Amino acid sequence: NGIDGHIRIVYGYRGNKNRQFRGNSTLKMQLLAYKKRNLPINKVLASRIMRYGILILSFFTSVYSYGQCSSPINIFPYRENFEITDGSWTISGNLPSWEWGTPAKTTINSAGSGSRCWITGGLSASAYNNAENSWIESPCFNFSTLLYPQISFKVYWETERGFDGAKLQYSTDAGSSWQTVGDAASAADSCLSKNWYNDPSVRYLSSSPGWAGSTSSSCPSSNGSAGWVTAKHDLSFLAGRPQVLFRFLFGAGTTCNSFDGFAIDDINIENAPGRTSNFSYTCKANRTVDFSANTGCVLNQSWNFGDPASGANNTAT
Repeated sequence: NGIDGHIRIVYGYRGNKNRQFRGNSTLKMQLLAYKKRNLPINKVLASRIMRYGILILSFFTSVYSYGQCSSPINIFPYRENFEITDGSWTISGNLPSWEWGTPAKTTINSAGSGSRCWITGGLSASAYNNAENSWIESPCFNFSTLLYPQISFKVYWETERGFDGAKLQYSTDAGSSWQTVGDAASAADSCLSKNWYNDPSVRYLSSSPGWAGSTSSSCPSSNGSAGWVTAKHDLSFLAGRPQVLFRFLFGAGTTCNSFDGFAIDDINIENAPGRTSNFSYTCKANRTVDFSANTGCVLNQSWNFGDPASGANNTAT
């Protein structure tokens, strides 16, 4: 299968395909690079480092990393509604059932906008795969110009509650390691998140938080999204990063998988919008004024009264 499904290795033996391999047998291979990744595979070089079935994996790992972030997206806001193409998001993982197109299922029968989106379990099937652990991965982004990045998207989930679900992850090392965006505390809507993970522990997401649940009456049910909702999360921890990847990871068990699955649409990445300050004040006592911020989502505040002669009383926090 190659590495993460992005490189496919096809090989065979001379003569009978069932012939037992011996050290002096001739091994032929072809390396096929996906056009979307634009991977610079050098077949001549690859053939020189492979002999008698021994493959130097570090060569392919370095090629894969180079292809992932060789031309990162650096123009924001990034808007992807998946109407014209799949957005160069790619499928990988174990037993993936992801598909891009127009959903026509019992429950998830429309996209978040327009007619196309990404969804697990295919476009019309009534179940996702048993023991699935798969994802769709984004193109690479360069956040060098983003001071306050945030991500938002539309999401629809109809899965087995507590067992099957999805979460968003990011990587800053070309996919060598992945971290989860948000945690169980992100479920409470705030300045930093909205409609984030609704289940604190999804078994087939390694018992980590995720989106899970259904409106069905079969298997453990409840907590389905019952429609498309817009999720949002702060990404300030990625500000200035030159290489950022995202993936929506989906995990499922081996029973009770007859659900429509998990769908994603309308992804936006941009600087968080600024907020206009607004405050009120009251005279509390002689030479004492109380100021109150009326603007929501205030994380901290400071006041400067423009009177340097007041010394320490000129400012307040």
